[in-house]
Amino acid sequence: MIELEGDCLIYVMNRNIMKNLRKRHAMAKSLLLFILLLFVATWLVARPAVFIIPPMYEYPTGATLLYYDRASGAPFFSSTESYCLYSTGDVTTRCRNAALNSINPLLRNLLTTLPYSEWAYLRSTNGVMYNP
Repeated sequence: MIELEGDCLIYVMNRNIMKNLRKRHAMAKSLLLFILLLFVATWLVARPAVFIIPPMYEYPTGATLLYYDRASGAPFFSSTESYCLYSTGDVTTRCRNAALNSINPLLRNLLTTLPYSEWAYLRSTNGVMYNP
């Protein structure tokens, strides 16, 4: 057995502590990377999206629907108005009602319903606010 005295003992102890800290740091980085990759994989598989129902006669307070399994090519933010703009090129009451009737498939994949978000609504219509 080797006996260390004074400064030599402190040096060996500090060196061992530093080795342990480096190992823990490497493990923490690996764990963080794993969690990040898991989050990205889940995001790609679930393909979440946001559908905004602005305040109108049928829904006076409006709503923001967060759902999963978005169709390929569908935008992340969509609304009744963006649906109308995409399908007919114009926003009318008739088209809004058709858009509301078409969201039934989204309701099967609903994650949560949130209060109306004007910020998200404006993202879905490229910054244009349409009157109800």
